[in-house]
Amino acid sequence: MFQILPVIAASYFNLTTLPVEMWSTILKYLDPLSLLDVARSTTYLFNVCQGDPMLRKQLQRGLKEETNLAIDLIANPRKILIAKRRLLAKKAFHNVFERKENFTNILKRKASRDLEDNRRPTKKVKLCRI
Repeated sequence: MFQILPVIAASYFNLTTLPVEMWSTILKYLDPLSLLDVARSTTYLFNVCQGDPMLRKQLQRGLKEETNLAIDLIANPRKILIAKRRLLAKKAFHNVFERKENFTNILKRKASRDLEDNRRPTKKVKLCRI
């Protein structure tokens, strides 16, 4: 029961604790697309953005940018493929480094085990040609 209470408190967080002037000052630092996302999150923040003329202009710029991006993607679907390839390349590049780190950790563990066991070095047998 007590583990659920923080989740409930976080979901009903009261955004009106800050005055409108502070919210407008904070929101002025966002770029147009981020401001558009924030304004869509709650009606209170949307009303704050609509009340400030500078934020209202920034919202309009964000809407224009969003529609232009959508039109570009519809007109040129190759951009979607390029973006997906870049994302896949980043994931693959990241996975290569993870594997390399895991491999070096395995080698270090194996070397430390060999030192702990104090094993004798094995004799090398030379193969002779017939």
